[in-house]
Amino acid sequence: MKHTKRNSIIILIITIVFLYFLLKDNYIKTFDSLKNANILWILIAIAIYVLYLICDNLVLHRVTKLYKKDISFKYTMALGIMTKFFNGITPLASGGQPLQVMELRKQKIKVEDATSIIAESYMLFQIVLVFFALGSILLNQVFHIFTKVKLLKDLTILGFIANLVLLLFLLYVSFNKNASTKIGKKIIDLLYKLKILKDKDSVKEKWTEKCTNYHNNAVDLLKNKRVILYGLFFYFVSLVFYHSIPFFIMKSLGISVNIVKVIIASCYAFIMSCYVPIPGATGGAELCFLGIMANFLNEPILSSTLIIWRFVTYYLPTIIGAIVFNVKKQLPKKVE
Repeated sequence: MKHTKRNSIIILIITIVFLYFLLKDNYIKTFDSLKNANILWILIAIAIYVLYLICDNLVLHRVTKLYKKDISFKYTMALGIMTKFFNGITPLASGGQPLQVMELRKQKIKVEDATSIIAESYMLFQIVLVFFALGSILLNQVFHIFTKVKLLKDLTILGFIANLVLLLFLLYVSFNKNASTKIGKKIIDLLYKLKILKDKDSVKEKWTEKCTNYHNNAVDLLKNKRVILYGLFFYFVSLVFYHSIPFFIMKSLGISVNIVKVIIASCYAFIMSCYVPIPGATGGAELCFLGIMANFLNEPILSSTLIIWRFVTYYLPTIIGAIVFNVKKQLPKKVE
């Protein structure tokens, strides 16, 4: 919260600098291209993003219902929209999950259960993301869709490995209670030696209790096959929607490209920019998108596509998320 203004200024500065270098040589043609864009296709792209958001939050809603039966989809949808704002203004999208835990706590869901809800939802997403990315990489290897700039292909492989390692770590910690407890206790010991913590025994006791609770919740989720299949299905559909957005943007600019190629290209760009340590991955996301889409787009269409894509998938959701958060700083305690 206290870094919101600072991070917003950082994003603005990086965006302005990036746009300057992007447009300084062909800004007239790019602006002409944007001016002639078909608004209907852009509105369809925005509608596809809304469908992505709905599918994404259907999973959060379904997992939350395991802990609070009367939670409404309207509530989780509002929470999901606000999450886009906090993810958008924090490095590595790290601000969204604490917000979700805080807001779920207002619904009288225990902190441990709220943490489990977010972790379990994120784990299901990571499973889908890893297999989605693996499918994209294999399809590219078979059909050689992207051949330019070998470095980008290497970065995609690194991004895939990073997501795979994260998934394996989440699974290991979730279903190995002893391991998560030991790791936490070692960190607590270190913080105690650094004089950051005073009563380490009390903290260790609370940590052990939370690990036990989290492990039990993860085991309960594993037993609930319907929720798992529900989550995997809707996360897959949400990724299909999200990665198809550039296709509709290209249509708005009069470019016809194979939608499968666009989905794979968008997935490549997403994997590469996942761990750019700047709020909103600003700068990194744009460079990855340009590098990948340059395989079948030329200027000024490439720059125009990037500008509209970034507006639809980042700036617009972040702005709307900020509005929802400020209008509704405290979600209703009584759930419909």
